[in-house]
Amino acid sequence: VLLACSPSSGAHADDSADGTGADLTIMATTPMVASWVNQVGGHRVSATSIIPYSMDPHSYQPAAKDVAAITQAKYIFAVGLLYEAAWLNKLLLNHPETTIVELGHSSAPIKFRAHNDEDAHLHGRHDPHFWFDPTRVSSVIGKIATVLSDIDPDGTAYYSQRAQAYTQELQSLNDHISIQIETIPKARRKLVSVH
Repeated sequence: VLLACSPSSGAHADDSADGTGADLTIMATTPMVASWVNQVGGHRVSATSIIPYSMDPHSYQPAAKDVAAITQAKYIFAVGLLYEAAWLNKLLLNHPETTIVELGHSSAPIKFRAHNDEDAHLHGRHDPHFWFDPTRVSSVIGKIATVLSDIDPDGTAYYSQRAQAYTQELQSLNDHISIQIETIPKARRKLVSVH
């Protein structure tokens, strides 16, 4: 649902008129994280996803070209909350100069109700799938703007303006979802999901 708010194929509605494109190239672990970074970054940023759209993040194994791209990246935006831990941490062991920006803790993540110590070690204590709630994504957008401003101080006002605009879009999306849910009788508001 959130990807529907974003431009397709990494295009931006306000790419620079001279065609020079993005100034900063940044990687993200998933397509949706890349979309959020591109929404905030506009024509000053080009974020690409390590994991392709068609790949299940839980079973992803990076190919040689992915490893090369990851190890050359200075910044990688990630979901965090142990979502990518298994493969990403292994790849970055020999590349401590790469900065991982984990977004999940900024989303006020939901704590799992029941878990034991072994599950907590493997999957963490918080649900990393926070993107199902547009209001949680809104808080992450602020962190993206802050990090991009730290990387590129000249773009601070630009990132702030774009983050505010995208946060308003997310609020409109949340309002729309709430209106749709209200059309369902309360006794029938049951949802079955794989997560």
